[in-house]
Amino acid sequence: MTNAPADLVLFLSGDLMFASRVRGAAENAGLQFKFSGNLPDGDLDSVAYAIIDLSTRSKLIPDVVGQIASRCPQAKVIAYGPHVQVN
Repeated sequence: MTNAPADLVLFLSGDLMFASRVRGAAENAGLQFKFSGNLPDGDLDSVAYAIIDLSTRSKLIPDVVGQIASRCPQAKVIAYGPHVQVN
């Protein structure tokens, strides 16, 4: 564990188009950006925000929120999904 400032936005999604918008917002706010389909291995001390796309990553939810809480407890978790999802 390091004392580095939390300045990373971790975006867990499969949506490449929206990822570019999130990246732009993160960079405009002076934050780093990491796009991934899963919670990455390794050091997560610098994660300030973990954003989870429920429409593409809903199967991760049972495990990933607990993993985020234990591996990067300083991170704010933001989860979002569609208002209406048709199967």
